[in-house]
Amino acid sequence: MHLEGTLKYYSVVGTSGASVERGFCENCGSPVISAVVGPAEWEGIKFIKAGSLDDSSWIIVGTSIWKSTAKHWSPAEAGLTTFEYNLEG
Repeated sequence: MHLEGTLKYYSVVGTSGASVERGFCENCGSPVISAVVGPAEWEGIKFIKAGSLDDSSWIIVGTSIWKSTAKHWSPAEAGLTTFEYNLEG
């Protein structure tokens, strides 16, 4: 991945106590990346926002996240690994 420019970060602490660091384009505010800081099993995991990629045709969906808040018009996909809720609660 090649990133041009500097990201602006916003941090929140969720109900689990984990911090989520979100990086946004400093010019337009588009989300680019998210990272969870704690718990230990999430350390080092980064979530690249597919919409920020020049070419997302190679992306393969392997997980459907935040099942508990899925909308009726966009339900969690059957057969995919799911997480019940966001670490932010």
